[in-house]
Amino acid sequence: MTVKLEGYRDVSFNNDKGETITGTSLWLSWALTGEGASGNEVDKFFISSNGAVQLPALKVGQAYTAGFNNKGKLQSLTAKSSIQAAANPA
Repeated sequence: MTVKLEGYRDVSFNNDKGETITGTSLWLSWALTGEGASGNEVDKFFISSNGAVQLPALKVGQAYTAGFNNKGKLQSLTAKSSIQAAANPA
């Protein structure tokens, strides 16, 4: 799915067990689809810095390809320019 990065924030907090959790909150948008839909939907995703999901260099306003699991959790994020460059090597 093609998404646009609307914003991001590096975060660090303690969970209920007192463990420090670090990661990045991402706000991604995509076009609404379906009858009667108009505009974009925006949702927030948290990516832990534990290495399960590798984030590319983040640039607000840039298009990315996002992959989600069957529960709607973000599993991959790739900059569109990287995808286009791989498809059209120089």
